[in-house]
Amino acid sequence: MCYFITVGVAERAAAHLVGQRAEGLVVQSVANPSVTAQLPRGFATYLVVSDEMCSCGLFEEERPSREKEAFERLRRKYEAKGWSQSRMERAISQHFSDTGAVGPGLSADLVAFFGDVAERAGELQIVVHWYDGDVEKEEVVVSQGPTISVEEFRETNPVTKTDVVYRVAAPVQRGYTARG
Repeated sequence: MCYFITVGVAERAAAHLVGQRAEGLVVQSVANPSVTAQLPRGFATYLVVSDEMCSCGLFEEERPSREKEAFERLRRKYEAKGWSQSRMERAISQHFSDTGAVGPGLSADLVAFFGDVAERAGELQIVVHWYDGDVEKEEVVVSQGPTISVEEFRETNPVTKTDVVYRVAAPVQRGYTARG
């Protein structure tokens, strides 16, 4: 079917996600029990989709250099074996889907949007999943990924794999956070 990005945010800070609109994005409440079970208690979950009502178009099209290098290395390897173009494309596509890679990362606009929300809310958790069925009912098995600062998130755009919970956390300042 499609990729969908689920974002978790503390219920008391949900207005920072829902209230902050970005052009071309739709934020809608979702309650998939298998995803919410992986997030902290008291977190609400939302789908972040484009105007096309999925998240497929919310990723960068350009591959970062390390992924580009891996792609080229595989292409040269298969060329040396004398494989046809279509066979190489299938094998390379299979390689990247086996690693759970969704591509080079989120679009720059989405990174900026999520960074702003995380700063205001104090924390944001992001999960990307390829759904074949109902986004509220399909069983999603995720692993815990890295916890990264908002600054690092903005600089590195690390959301490149499916079924991983990426935690983006704002720094705690002077005994309080932006969560309230």
